[in-house]
Amino acid sequence: MPATPSFNTASPVKPAKAASRQSAGPDLASLLDISPDAIVTFDRDFRITYANPQAIRVSQLDSDGSIGKVYWDIQPAVRGTILEENLLAAMRILVPPAYAARE
Repeated sequence: MPATPSFNTASPVKPAKAASRQSAGPDLASLLDISPDAIVTFDRDFRITYANPQAIRVSQLDSDGSIGKVYWDIQPAVRGTILEENLLAAMRILVPPAYAARE
């Protein structure tokens, strides 16, 4: 019979001070900025909240003016395409469609 799993009941570790976190390495935005993949994040209204340099290049977004704007307003040609369908599906289920198909 398998052993019953045990859980760590120790008190949680206190968060590190900001200076200590900086010395631990780059933050998430810095890592996303150097990613070879195009990464864009949206809020629930499809307002762009982040786009890394690769996404700005391949999507022809404006690096200064796209953040905070609704994606459909600055990329109206996407309406009616498979990209729109996938973005809407991902927002509905909050899971990328490619991963949902594998489950």
